[in-house]
Amino acid sequence: MYGDLAGDAQRPPACKAFDRCGNVIYCSSLSKTLAPGWRIGWIAAGRYHSTVLQARMAGEWAGAPLIEAAANEILASGDYDRHLRHLKLHIAQGIQAIIAKVETSFPPGTRVAAPEAGFLIWVTLPSQIDALEVHRRALALGIGVSPGPLFSPGAAELKNFLRLNGANEPTRHLLNAVEQLGLLCHELAAGH
Repeated sequence: MYGDLAGDAQRPPACKAFDRCGNVIYCSSLSKTLAPGWRIGWIAAGRYHSTVLQARMAGEWAGAPLIEAAANEILASGDYDRHLRHLKLHIAQGIQAIIAKVETSFPPGTRVAAPEAGFLIWVTLPSQIDALEVHRRALALGIGVSPGPLFSPGAAELKNFLRLNGANEPTRHLLNAVEQLGLLCHELAAGH
């Protein structure tokens, strides 16, 4: 799903491209790139086609024909490619603005990883800062941020990581929220 958002780089090959035994089921969607509310995607199930079809039929008998027709038209007309170019430009601007604000607002020792595809920015905080505590304090200020432990099976893993969403317009309100996160991190780094 995020492959279409691979910045200036060429879309990386899907795992299915390396499947020599027919064991990989390829799934993708337009939900991250075109219309999240449409909830439309596809599956190339190969030898598992009948099993996947059976599971699909058990959960939902019909898709949304009008939405599927609209998606088909957008893909066939070339409008999707134009839309992607525009979307990637806006996402890149948002990511750059957020990263710049992190670099100027967070404590020394903070590292930022810009996404190669997609729009999720990973921030590595100095080791003494607990991302769950940042999350808790940020929520009290009305700021949503994803702490690293949510994405790790081990409690100690990613304890000082935050995930920021770069898909939003970099408004003054958003950049102020990032700056407030930086202030929280400074407080925690100082032991407060």
